[in-house]
Amino acid sequence: MSSNFYFEKWKTVLKQLKSLIQIDQEYQITKAHDKRRCQAVERLSEMLAAYISIYNEVLECSQQNLQVQKTKDIYAVLCAVVDRILELKHQLRKLEGCQAQFLSKGAIRHHLTVDDAEFDDIPVRADRGEHVKEMITDAINAVKEKILQKELELAKEEEISETESIDAWWDDDNDKKDDGETGDKFIRYDKEEELSEEALKTREMVALIQAHEKTRRATQLNLQRMQKRTLWEKELLGTLAPQAREELKIRAAKLIQKVGRVYMELKRKKIRECKTNEVLGIKPCGEFSYSERDKVKEVKVRRVEIYKQMDKDWKHQCEQIKEDFYKRKHDEIKEHYRDSIREWFRDWYEKIGLFHNIPKINKGGSVAIWRGEIPSPEDWYEQYKEYIAAKQRNKNKSGQEAKLERKAALMEQKRLKLEEKRKMKLEEQLKRKMMKNPNMHPGYNYPESKKFHKLIEALDHYHELWDQLDADESMEIKQGNVKQVDEENLIGEVKLEIATEVDDDMKQELKKLNKALKKDYENAQEEMPESMPEKKSKRAKKKKIKKCKEPNNEVIAEKMEYLVENGFLKEYPQTKLEDFLGDHNMVGDDCRCLDIEAHPSAGEIRSLWWERCREVSHGFHKILAVGPAGSGRSTLVYALASVNDATLLEVNPSALDVDLVTPEYLQNLMNALAVCARDAQPTVIYMKNVHLLFNRKKKKSIGGFPNADLIKRYLFKKLCKRFNKTDNITVIASCSEPWLTTGNLIKQFPDVLLLPDTTYSVVVQLLNNWVISNRCLPRDLDVHTLARMLRGYDFAFLKTTLQDFLTPDRIVKMAAYGLTVKEIFEYVIQTGVEKHDYEQYLKWYSKKTIWGKKETKQLEEAREFRAAVEKYAEVEKKKKDKKHVAVLKEE
Repeated sequence: MSSNFYFEKWKTVLKQLKSLIQIDQEYQITKAHDKRRCQAVERLSEMLAAYISIYNEVLECSQQNLQVQKTKDIYAVLCAVVDRILELKHQLRKLEGCQAQFLSKGAIRHHLTVDDAEFDDIPVRADRGEHVKEMITDAINAVKEKILQKELELAKEEEISETESIDAWWDDDNDKKDDGETGDKFIRYDKEEELSEEALKTREMVALIQAHEKTRRATQLNLQRMQKRTLWEKELLGTLAPQAREELKIRAAKLIQKVGRVYMELKRKKIRECKTNEVLGIKPCGEFSYSERDKVKEVKVRRVEIYKQMDKDWKHQCEQIKEDFYKRKHDEIKEHYRDSIREWFRDWYEKIGLFHNIPKINKGGSVAIWRGEIPSPEDWYEQYKEYIAAKQRNKNKSGQEAKLERKAALMEQKRLKLEEKRKMKLEEQLKRKMMKNPNMHPGYNYPESKKFHKLIEALDHYHELWDQLDADESMEIKQGNVKQVDEENLIGEVKLEIATEVDDDMKQELKKLNKALKKDYENAQEEMPESMPEKKSKRAKKKKIKKCKEPNNEVIAEKMEYLVENGFLKEYPQTKLEDFLGDHNMVGDDCRCLDIEAHPSAGEIRSLWWERCREVSHGFHKILAVGPAGSGRSTLVYALASVNDATLLEVNPSALDVDLVTPEYLQNLMNALAVCARDAQPTVIYMKNVHLLFNRKKKKSIGGFPNADLIKRYLFKKLCKRFNKTDNITVIASCSEPWLTTGNLIKQFPDVLLLPDTTYSVVVQLLNNWVISNRCLPRDLDVHTLARMLRGYDFAFLKTTLQDFLTPDRIVKMAAYGLTVKEIFEYVIQTGVEKHDYEQYLKWYSKKTIWGKKETKQLEEAREFRAAVEKYAEVEKKKKDKKHVAVLKEE
């Protein structure tokens, strides 16, 4: 059933993607024009939101696909959609001058919400090898065993010391007593009946809670009885409000029935979809127990195992097809290829009396002959004549003159390029001037896409291969593989292998033919045409990659055990991007239209972090996460590691022992981190509290961090040099006080992500979760008022403080007297923790970071342009007024 479900869903997704591509293509062909920047931004954000929504659907279909041959083509479509999304993001950033995008208006234009335009998962992840996972688990288990052994030894020592002290006390006590047996019984009886003060207090509080609960229930029953009595008295006295008319009651009942039926229909539809997803093993419905969640996980694991088995069977079937065809047709095809190449030799000899060389394998080999990539004899002879003529012209020139001519030609090329660049620069400057002038402002055209053709090609390729097969709707199209799809490609691969075998034989024949041809020219006393040199294709310079010695498994296991023992390598909780709580900034695009500064909320940060999660499997990267303490930096790091199934290495300079921080210790730590990070790729290295190392204050007495320069040298400069650009390693540094750091921090980590402040929506979500998870709290608690008062406090601080608020005494008082917002707010204030000043983060971000400077400059230019427009409007109004006055005077 699941394969049929996703087969039909994939068809609908293709239709939606096709319609979206048509709209996008129409915008590019017609070059849709917008007069205002916010209108152009809204058009681009509209397309971005639609593409993100489609991306989520394509991603789900690719993850749930069980047709092994379609996987490659679906993945090609997915990659093309991702490229278009990244391109739209880049175009929006260039247009707005801001790192984050607000999609509320654009999503509405496509009948979407901002939740629909949020990324579900990354397209590809570089999973760790099984041997790496086994080594990490072995290292963790080995350290746990060592800790257990130490604890057991300490426990044994404590037991021995306790028994010795008890024996001594017993001996002393027996000396004072007349009868030892009675004393022994008396002491044991006291020990059994004795209870600690904490246990007695717990019993007392439990009894008090039970008494208060009985009182509350009795009070509630009495109150209900009194309310019923008052209603009866009013009804008997005739003072009760009259009931509504019968017609009004019937009309209200019909309206309620109509609304209720629509609601229940939507609810049933939602439940059906949820149950379908649950059966398919996509996600659970509602709140589930751990056993039911485990069942859903088992379904997913079973689906992956089924796909792996099908993929294995398909590959085995492909190998069999190739072997069978090779055995049946090898000799026949080989002889056919030889005859065709000999015919080619004959054609060249008859036309120009020469033999062309067979291309090298890296240039296509004999396949290039059949594809027509080699020029015909006539064309080659014309090129040869030009080559000989050029050689004759340069024959009388010296080497120095030829060198000067080549140099002059290169200088002329450079001059033309510089001239072209200068023209483009002048055009750009003129465009900027026009953009600042309200009378000459050209407006904004929809930018042309460079990645759009890839998306169209991927879709066309899929339709060409699968449209006819999808129309049959057979089971092989939905699950498994279709034999006839691979036969042509596999036969082509076998023919290519045979062609490479033929090339070697025919090159030997070509040597013999060239020798015979040379003798014929010598006998005829004629000069044999010289070989014309082949044009060398420019090769990109390969950057030298430092090759590090690969340590053996024993060394890696030892390093991992060392890191686990010292707390640098640890197991992290499985986290999703949705765990970074917070809504989108719904008025961000409106604020930018009004030239008001707008800051991204948690929703926009999740979109930016999706790009960072995707980049983990695309080489070496460095990121700086800036924000107040407890703002969710660790949550984002755990989400990035969880999504990519990466190894997490945590380094906290403040947790290092000052006495141990020596060059030898840091060298060993750096070597262990580098070895484990390279071997356990993809890897995330999380550097905590880097502001302590880059602090302006050097001395410890005035607030500096000891050995900061030494730690920086080993854990930043030397460690990062040990990694190549191709290594799937991401270094994330967290900073909570960036305004106290030097400029070297930005040089080390140019990619800066500023986390949002604790907003009202985040606190509301936190309070709602708190109320739901604690049944003792009243359900009518004024969460919204409390959220407004608690804005600006750290998320982690609020979470721990609210849990500490629920003491046994307070729970008892709540049952009797209820709970007010004032009590909670006073408790938070009494902790002595103040709200952080988020303005400091914004000032530092706008002055020091690349994107902060761009956003500030863009905002200033927008405000200047708005002022110029208003001034121009005033001048035009005055001119019209003067003309109107002049006309009135003439009349």
